[in-house]
Amino acid sequence: MATIAETLTQLRKYASKRSTYGQLYSTDAMTRGRYRTVRMWTVMASSGGNYRTHQTVFKKDAGRDAKQWAEFFRKHFADIYAGAILPGLNKRDSSQIWSVQRVIGWTGEARARKRKAKAKAKGKRHVKRESGHTRMAARRHKTKSSRRTHG
Repeated sequence: MATIAETLTQLRKYASKRSTYGQLYSTDAMTRGRYRTVRMWTVMASSGGNYRTHQTVFKKDAGRDAKQWAEFFRKHFADIYAGAILPGLNKRDSSQIWSVQRVIGWTGEARARKRKAKAKAKGKRHVKRESGHTRMAARRHKTKSSRRTHG
């Protein structure tokens, strides 16, 4: 298990800045992204005087921007940690009671993929547009002329 200092050093290498929405990032493009999966980083304190970093993964069906994730955490963070995360930690380590000492921030894991990219990843050849009709996904089809070899 990495120490708190090691974890924070790794986080700073990956995301050296922190937005007003609590997002940890390194480039401005990361703040404009939409994320379906994010990791919330916290420092946990135990009743025995021990400290550790903890990450919790949050996933949603639709991508959210930084402002939407901040609103989600503002509304649900305390309930999620009190109802699910802390009881799990306390059950795993029954000799100590854990609590959240400090919220470090959250990092976006991957940008939300658009419908076309999602369909392509699943191997579908046709993508249905919002208008209702389909079109062929962009693929290169080799013709006989492109396969010829010139000697």
